[in-house]
Amino acid sequence: MGMRISKRDLKAIESRVNSRLKKIELRVSHRYGYVAIDIYRDGVNCDTLIAGLTNKEAFNILDCIERVLMLEEIG
Repeated sequence: MGMRISKRDLKAIESRVNSRLKKIELRVSHRYGYVAIDIYRDGVNCDTLIAGLTNKEAFNILDCIERVLMLEEIG
């Protein structure tokens, strides 16, 4: 059985990912019984990256994005 992902866990990884992004911000939102990852630019929601997720799915996607950004920073 996998680890249970809380809203606090999602906020923590969201913060880590956003600390690596330069021009956009990703925000996790809970709406209509599911989780979405929205794209913000200058504080305005400009698009939805993906919706209809569970907390664990959203966490896994943000974790993958974080790993890609870390690899990019390393060169």
